[in-house]
Amino acid sequence: MYQHLIYEQQGEIDVVILNRPDTANAFTQEMLDEVAAVFTQIERDSPARAVILKAAGKLFSGGGDIKMFRDLLAAKAPLPVELVLGTGRMALAVRRCKKPVVAVVQGAAAGAGFGLAMACDYRILSESAKLVPAFNGIGLSGDTGLMYFLGKNLGPARTYELMTLKTALSAQEAKDLGLATEVVPDDALEAQGQAFTEKLLHKPTRILARQKALLNAYFYSELETFNQEEAVAMHLSSKEADFAEAVSAFLDKRPAKFSGR
Repeated sequence: MYQHLIYEQQGEIDVVILNRPDTANAFTQEMLDEVAAVFTQIERDSPARAVILKAAGKLFSGGGDIKMFRDLLAAKAPLPVELVLGTGRMALAVRRCKKPVVAVVQGAAAGAGFGLAMACDYRILSESAKLVPAFNGIGLSGDTGLMYFLGKNLGPARTYELMTLKTALSAQEAKDLGLATEVVPDDALEAQGQAFTEKLLHKPTRILARQKALLNAYFYSELETFNQEEAVAMHLSSKEADFAEAVSAFLDKRPAKFSGR
């Protein structure tokens, strides 16, 4: 049913696995739609009491598909607003899933991957994992509600500092900031992520669902509006010379030389 992810029902736990390891689980429009669809399906149909979100391969997700960015530049076309709206629909579907969602993160969660992890309720990181804002480095403003989620957790000043100055957060830095629930040894990530989720099964999960609904209603109620505005900002950013320079520099494996244009 799904081309870019794996969906498994394991008793009282559902497991969603991002499954484009050959591209560092980079997001295409199709993959965004599938992640949104599977969480909508879980919310609507699944009897599970908790969900694990993880990824195949060495990285949780490298974010946007650089091949897509290259093709847009070749066609002299800006980033479609609809694509960025797709990142928001993905984040919204995770937030609207009443079951607790546990992100199990290895390698790096960059850009939209970072945003997706932040949409989850808990984040279990391996010791070597990194959370990477990424957007400034590629000449873009941000999507997947990442700034919204960070703003809710860290406040606007710390969020702006992180987005504009920080290239990556180590797992321990993320834990110190309250962005990671647990940091575990690399070779124990799979087992510890499973064990953490199984602990949730001993909780009154209907009560957890009501608590999540209240948090969504009063702390995340503007996420959809924010996504619409960040989609416009991303579209405009992709028309700038700095975006073209960033993509070219990435493909040439050299530092970008931004001109402020």
